[in-house]
Amino acid sequence: MRKTDGFACWGVARGGTLLLLLLVTLGSGPCQRPGDGALCEDPADCTLQEAAAVSGIRFGFHDESGAGGPDGELAVHEGNVTTNHGVSWAGLQPMPDVVSGSMDANCAFSSEHDLYQVGYHFAWNQALLDDLADWVLEIDDPVELETVMRERVRIIFNRCPGIDRLDVINEPLGPLLMTTLYPNHFYQVFGPDYIAKLFQIVDEEAPPHVDLFLNENFVEYTRPRAEAWVALVRDLVEGGAPIDVVGIQTHLLLGDPDWEVFREVLESIAALGLRVFVSELDVPVPVDLEDRFTVQAERYRRVVETCLAVPACDMIVVWGIDDAHTWLHNFDLLTGPDPDPLLFDENLHPKPAYYAVREALLRGRSGDHPVSGKRLALRSRGFGRTSLAFSSSDLAVVSPSPASRNDPEQESSGPATVELLVPGGAQHIITLPAGTGWRAREGHTSYWGGLLSWLSPGGQIPPVWLELREGDGLELEIWNSPLSPAEVIDGLGLRITLGTLRICADFGPATITQASSRRLVAEDAAARDGFDCSFEQDPD
Repeated sequence: MRKTDGFACWGVARGGTLLLLLLVTLGSGPCQRPGDGALCEDPADCTLQEAAAVSGIRFGFHDESGAGGPDGELAVHEGNVTTNHGVSWAGLQPMPDVVSGSMDANCAFSSEHDLYQVGYHFAWNQALLDDLADWVLEIDDPVELETVMRERVRIIFNRCPGIDRLDVINEPLGPLLMTTLYPNHFYQVFGPDYIAKLFQIVDEEAPPHVDLFLNENFVEYTRPRAEAWVALVRDLVEGGAPIDVVGIQTHLLLGDPDWEVFREVLESIAALGLRVFVSELDVPVPVDLEDRFTVQAERYRRVVETCLAVPACDMIVVWGIDDAHTWLHNFDLLTGPDPDPLLFDENLHPKPAYYAVREALLRGRSGDHPVSGKRLALRSRGFGRTSLAFSSSDLAVVSPSPASRNDPEQESSGPATVELLVPGGAQHIITLPAGTGWRAREGHTSYWGGLLSWLSPGGQIPPVWLELREGDGLELEIWNSPLSPAEVIDGLGLRITLGTLRICADFGPATITQASSRRLVAEDAAARDGFDCSFEQDPD
């Protein structure tokens, strides 16, 4: 199976001062592949595939207009993934003895431009929409249907051996928000274990390099459907089905999904040892929706960020290139007229969603990042108060900003939380609420809080200043630390949550270089047994 080497795009962070500084490098310099030179000299000039390479994922498009032409040229320029919808049964083999050339153009186009090719769909039979040839519905003998399906695999890969990933079964759950298997034709002929059987058939007949995936829609909208989907995949994995990847279509036809459920689905699939990807992304917006393209951009951004927050998410496929060519033109009942669901308008000009996607990709993956801290200092300030300073120049954390340079008024994607942890002792949590707590303005994300508590003795809320500067780093200042130098003589851990990004640093006793009742300095953070950098559990 093919794999992509992850790499990062970063600039140089500026060091700390006497403030409490947590410096996190942000993508402001050339995007580079290790040992391979610059991909683009300026992030503003990066294509989507170059931006995706920063995060170590593939990015591409389903071309509704057909391979080639202006749309195809744009898809090759911006992406490194293409789809082959000619795999569909009704298109490829409309009659038992007729094999069409429905796959051939896309196959040749993919080979010519060295694109990663995803085939849709090997088996798809649904209540509302499918691509199953009518003659297949007449086969009710399991042995005969298995023979036909094995031959179908051979036809696909004899005509197009370059397919890299194949959708073995599309939409096995009931339509829309149902939570049970749809009793499709394969279910009726092979029985309720048909999914495992079809994966076995394809696995035995397809070339060994091909990734086999299961694909479903609307699992990001409701917890019952999401849980049913994860349970289905778990049962298949535990039963030994040869599944490599799971596709989450992410047609956001119903507005904002449940973002928490969306991420939980990706994480649950990853926990089963599988990769996962966004397989058919589009974001229609009604024509009467206020600021609809701003709303659309925000939804696209959050989809990308959610994928990047889960290391097992390895690819994003947008289901179309420009608004003139979208499957949704045939479904006004679902989306209304002119849903304009894609990243480019009908004239192939990039929309706000394009820039939101690029910014999210350039910021790199979020997730859990141990930080190599260079300096930590606690200092008495009088009135029984202390300040705490931390700085780091670790390049492992890339661009966690929840803001977009293209939308300086955009609010943060979630609350910020700072945890100060003393081994076997105190644990202090400071939460900065989303929106009212920290906010992007003119390229900056900043928060001021608790100033009155600093001015009035006995105040309970430590004053906190948090600023996330794109191209610079994160500055965090706690004027009224809840800890004293004496309390951290045995070490101090910091865990910081910024939206989907989680950062941790740990200073143990061996790192302390100065210690007194009024001042403590520690340098070069080191791992400590028992310190939790995983964020797997909520703090007590």
